[in-house]
Formats: sequence, C-alpha cells, structure tokens
Amino acid sequence: MGPIGMAGLYPNQKGDRVRAAFVRYFDASPQKLDELAAAAVEKAIGGDTSAAAFIRDTMDGKPAQQLEHIGEQSVTLRTMVTTVLRDHDVKRQQAAQAKSPQQPTSPSTDTRQ
Repeated sequence: MGPIGMAGLYPNQKGDRVRAAFVRYFDASPQKLDELAAAAVEKAIGGDTSAAAFIRDTMDGKPAQQLEHIGEQSVTLRTMVTTVLRDHDVKRQQAAQAKSPQQPTSPSTDTRQ
C-alpha cells in the first residue's frame, strides 16, 4: 500500500508523530496536561457528553462496538464447516459415480453435526 494523506505518510506514521508531539509538549509543560484534564472535567460536569466520553475513553479505553444481527438465526462456525464438508463429500461421490456408474456408492457415514 502506498503513502496516503496530506503529508504522504502511511496511516499510522501520522498518528504516531502527533502523539509524539503531544508527549514532548506535555513533558515540557506538565501543568498544561493538568489544565487540559481540569477543563475536560469541567465541561463534562456542565453536561458536555463529548467531554464525558473523552474522559471515559481515556481512563477506561473505548468500549467495544456492539453489533446486532438482523435476519435469520445465527449460524455457528461448526455448522458452516460441517455443511461445507458434507457438500464436498456429496460432490466427490457424484464425481465418482459419473466416472464409473456401474459401481454404486454407499451413503456417507459422516456423523459430524
């Protein structure tokens, strides 16, 4: 994948450089970090939900996105694999029958579910 973005940087390089700049800034002026935290808390107390989300995400990490499945019932990986294996067995048996129709094949004894 080639360079992207305004500076022609790879996606993570730009974020890494911005984070490094903040680290240098706050290392040089630790009181600025305290002021930033105090401002975020004041905004959250005043009802700013973005500030509250910022504090939550900074302290606890972003919550995982929850996805809802709409439609038919969910299918497990085991069910999908079993279906694929059975389909493969059926196709193999059909191919064998097509090559030698005089020899009947026995039904599959696959007990996987």
